[in-house]
Amino acid sequence: VAVLGIHQEPEKAAFYVPEYLHDEGFDVWKQGAHAGPPLAVIVSTDAHYSIARTLRIMGWGDRGVIAAPIDAHHRLTPEAAETALGQAGDRRVIGIVAAAGSTATGAFDPLHELADVAERHGLWLHVDAAHGGGVALSETQRSKLRGIERADSVVWDAHKLLMMPALVTAVIYRREAHAYEAFAQQASYLFADATPDQSWWDLGQRTLECTKRAMALELWSALRTQGEAWFGEVVDRQAELARQLAAKVAAAPDFELALMPESNIVCFRHLGSVTPGELDAHNRMLRKRVIEDGTFYIVGTQLPGGFYLRSTLMNPLTEEVDLDALLDYLRELSLPCRP
Repeated sequence: VAVLGIHQEPEKAAFYVPEYLHDEGFDVWKQGAHAGPPLAVIVSTDAHYSIARTLRIMGWGDRGVIAAPIDAHHRLTPEAAETALGQAGDRRVIGIVAAAGSTATGAFDPLHELADVAERHGLWLHVDAAHGGGVALSETQRSKLRGIERADSVVWDAHKLLMMPALVTAVIYRREAHAYEAFAQQASYLFADATPDQSWWDLGQRTLECTKRAMALELWSALRTQGEAWFGEVVDRQAELARQLAAKVAAAPDFELALMPESNIVCFRHLGSVTPGELDAHNRMLRKRVIEDGTFYIVGTQLPGGFYLRSTLMNPLTEEVDLDALLDYLRELSLPCRP
């Protein structure tokens, strides 16, 4: 069994792509990724940049990514994944990367249906739940993760929805053995001469980093102190604030909502008095003025329809009145703002 893995940008997306390639006559771990056919994975066009970066670090190049288009809700559909698989050509597709709360829009891919595709074709399913994994603690929202239990690996950042200090992140495997197979090396000066089940506590045997702080302790302590239900309420409140902001944007004639939020991320843009061809430059300049002024903080994202402002509701002290203040503030900053 050969397992190919790398842990890159752990605070954003940890990516492990194991596959059983002995039947094809080569061992990836010993002979390298180029000992057989070119390898690739299927991702959505909204996938986090660290996925493509990781594949390039592993030497797969641009062809290591087969980008499938998203639907109107910014989700990777099983139909799009099947189409992308048919476009592989000479590449050996070994996995699908799905999103549970995409970084750009907070969209949740249909995980259960994508798991069907992966199972049908013998592919590894990795779920980037770095942002949205925290909804598992919400009774009203955890259904968005339906099918995540079928994933082979999941990345989750507790410092996103659960207010943990950065960095608190985890890569979770459905099968424990895969965590060790990804880094099957020997180092007598570090690793005990024991089987994984005998030295489960030794993170050096299943992470890229040799030294790693005990991040799980921070999350465990918070959960023990506050309880899961309390964190579920925090997640629900963030989502409710996002819905409130989206409703205010949709009702305002001088703003445009990109899509209804599925999590705590709202993408929108200011229309002002500019022409459609000037909207991107107008909102880029507006975002620049926001950062320079410092009263609020927002980022931007490039979507198929253009450049949009992106607000992530995470501060536990945010109230509805702050949302109104944000829109009024953007209006005020836009007055001298011309592309």
